[in-house]
Amino acid sequence: MKKDKNDMRNILLYLTDQCDEYYKGREQLEKEYLANVFSGLDDSALHSLISAMSILLDNIENLLEKGQDLP
Repeated sequence: MKKDKNDMRNILLYLTDQCDEYYKGREQLEKEYLANVFSGLDDSALHSLISAMSILLDNIENLLEKGQDLP
């Protein structure tokens, strides 16, 4: 943790070297996992998925802006 030089109210968090090594060690495993999650989806299906998720996020943001949270 370090204080932000530009705004002393902020505390900046950084990964430790140990944490960075941990994530580097998992990188290939996580790539394989994501490849399995999205296997069978061609480019068209992926674009449709991204489009649908984008619309859902916009709808949620609009609801939150209107003050509507979970019922």
